[in-house]
Amino acid sequence: MKLFIPTTTLNIDNILSTECIAPLAFYKGREYGYNQFYKIDCMPYSNVQLCFSKVPHFEINDIEHHSFPLVLEVTISDNNGQFKQIKDIDGVKVYQTDDIVRLTPYNTRVLFYNPTALNTAKLSCSDSLTNKLGDRYSFNLCHPEFDLVSFICRVKIDDFCTGYNEKVLQDNRLNKVKGFIFGYYLGVAKSLSTNSAKLLKIQKRIYDIIAAIKNDGGYNSSASIEELSQLDAEYKRNDPTMRQCKEKWNKYLENLHIPFESMETVLKDFDENDGIKTSFMRKNGFVPSVSLMQYGFYNLEGYRNALTTYTTSIVNSDRKKLLDKFTDSIKLTFDLAPSYETCMLAKEDENTTLFNKFIDRILWRDQCPTPETLRTERFRGCLKIIVNRGEFSERQH
Repeated sequence: MKLFIPTTTLNIDNILSTECIAPLAFYKGREYGYNQFYKIDCMPYSNVQLCFSKVPHFEINDIEHHSFPLVLEVTISDNNGQFKQIKDIDGVKVYQTDDIVRLTPYNTRVLFYNPTALNTAKLSCSDSLTNKLGDRYSFNLCHPEFDLVSFICRVKIDDFCTGYNEKVLQDNRLNKVKGFIFGYYLGVAKSLSTNSAKLLKIQKRIYDIIAAIKNDGGYNSSASIEELSQLDAEYKRNDPTMRQCKEKWNKYLENLHIPFESMETVLKDFDENDGIKTSFMRKNGFVPSVSLMQYGFYNLEGYRNALTTYTTSIVNSDRKKLLDKFTDSIKLTFDLAPSYETCMLAKEDENTTLFNKFIDRILWRDQCPTPETLRTERFRGCLKIIVNRGEFSERQH
């Protein structure tokens, strides 16, 4: 079910930074984010918020704050009865809730009546330090279907929130948990292993030396040449790709019963050391390391740029491994997402557990499909399910 919630561009940074929208009275009790929310004049309620089954139209005459109207389109499955239908006027259903509506890039679109309002909202989000996922939300234009000002006069409800204090307290507690998880995730995402940190330090020192040489008109002092050579050698010793390749090379020689020292002597005598080992690296999927010898002292800029790119790839790979490990631990902690309970079996036996895991992995793991996605991208969804089914079957056997 799609519901439409009217608000203003002055609130967009507030909404997307807290990933929710709540009745007006909730904001003064918040211990995080913004405690101010700009009210729409034609909406008289503070303790409940109204949602509509169609896109409303309204205007905002606020030249001082440069504010424009916007509408949140939220896709919900109201299993817990959070939204109560109170009216059906001229084919427009009106819902009310006295609770917080949680928003994600998967269940929410931000809609505008004109490009100026859309661009203003995007600019507000891009300039914000608190907005975390603004670039993930879909910003679109829309066509209004009814006039909100004349419509709202025909809607009369009790402006009362049940359990206000408990809901605000729970929201503040939830935000602390979210803050901890998000902060921990950022820490993991920005962390480096000791070895990668060492490589990054060496690469930056090499960059500085070459920049200094360039500023001196390309003059290479003996001290600079010696330090670059030492740093280049140290970089190779700590390069994880070189270490992995060396281990595979030694294993290869061991399987052929060829002593390592003997092979090194042969390669050296015939001047084939670099050529054969580089060929071995490429055949085994290793990217050859960047070396000073490869570029020489007459192309230090090329060496610097290549080393920067190479180091970036190592750092990104290192961070991906840390994130994958973090993600796997989260998956083990939350084995079955409770939001999928409508398609899960309730019995407690081996077959039920297997079925629930199958549904979880085949239909939802690594996906967050909405009804719109399932409607418009059937082929890709079916293909993903078939591939995942094969992988799941192989794991079970």
